[in-house]
Amino acid sequence: MEWPGSSAKKVLVSGCFDLLHSGHVEFFQEAATLGELYVRIGTSDNVQALKGRAPMYSDEERLFMVRQIKGVHNAALSVGSGRFDFVEDAKELRPDIYFVNDDASQLEERMSLFEKARFSRDRSET
Repeated sequence: MEWPGSSAKKVLVSGCFDLLHSGHVEFFQEAATLGELYVRIGTSDNVQALKGRAPMYSDEERLFMVRQIKGVHNAALSVGSGRFDFVEDAKELRPDIYFVNDDASQLEERMSLFEKARFSRDRSET
């Protein structure tokens, strides 16, 4: 999904990325071919709430690992919470593309929330 009227491409991906593996790396690298890649990582507290267990790696360790991947322009912890913790990040970053796997949980709802987030902030040109 893309923001309307944008020329520079910002690409947002989100997830917990615990037990980082080659599939994650390939996913990031594919997303990075579309523009500057911004990765938002679910916090340990959010992972605990959603999955009923703490992640194997701390927030800091997951951030460090993701930041080392070629093609990642920026990585930070998600500011939101819940299954769709990326929404607040999308409002703040205003990405052109929200990049997800076809097997992402609740894909249609994710894309609908991204669409709503893109219109929730004044985008006046100055």
